[in-house]
Amino acid sequence: MNTSHAGSGSVRFPEAYTEALETILEFELRRIRSTAVARDLPPAERARRRFMAVTDYVEERLEGKIALPELAALMALSVSRFAHAFKTEFGVSPYRYITARRIERAKALLRTTDYTIARIAHHVGFPSHAHFSHGFATIAGVTPSAYRSAGPSP
Repeated sequence: MNTSHAGSGSVRFPEAYTEALETILEFELRRIRSTAVARDLPPAERARRRFMAVTDYVEERLEGKIALPELAALMALSVSRFAHAFKTEFGVSPYRYITARRIERAKALLRTTDYTIARIAHHVGFPSHAHFSHGFATIAGVTPSAYRSAGPSP
């Protein structure tokens, strides 16, 4: 794209700016299309699609640290607006959701592997065995050891 300046010849618009502008326009067009399609969906499906990038991000990164600003950025919202919207849609805070997802993954590992509880705690993103055991007992109602001893769930 060329632009002209008074008194000077033709000036080439830097390629990096052109590429950035194309990326922004592509993003906005996708957002507009998905918003138009989403209006025809039931409310539960709209919420699922709206937060899909966030829930996918959480699932892919359960073993590591997941910061609220990262999740808010995925939806282009401030942290406070994101946290409020998330709680409205899911009924729990993002922190509680992440903890619950970690516990669900830990349950699967307890049922299907012989990993130590410490290894599972690390694998699902808890900073310590004690933190994991406490969180697990709070959500599952039993300790990780008792859960494993009870055998597979039907």
